[in-house]
Amino acid sequence: MFDRLGLALQRLLAAKRKDLVRSRIDGLRDLRVGINLATLQRSSEALPAVARQSMNPVLNAVADAYLGLARGKPLVGAGSERAIDQGLTVLGAQAPTRTVEDAVTALVGLRLDLTAFGSRYLPEPLHS
Repeated sequence: MFDRLGLALQRLLAAKRKDLVRSRIDGLRDLRVGINLATLQRSSEALPAVARQSMNPVLNAVADAYLGLARGKPLVGAGSERAIDQGLTVLGAQAPTRTVEDAVTALVGLRLDLTAFGSRYLPEPLHS
């Protein structure tokens, strides 16, 4: 994956698209986001229905953030924070299992990459 990432970045540089590489494309960040999304999707399949459903807004928020990035908007601060925080709140109410821990780790990784530096996790009350 790192080889392909390097090839893609070199092609952008060769096409004189340094504007994309510097400000919008961060290969390692995007790779981390992809790995965390894959982990979250895999973990979600084994979660209870309520927890599994709470991951859909996270996946949609990340997709929307990257669509915005493709349209020239900043990736960080694109609205992913609230969905991720709500997902963390729901998972925090689940019995601790390896699957829940994997999903929490993926959400924390997404939060670190997709929210403003120093933003605080704000848990919301669970709705019954």
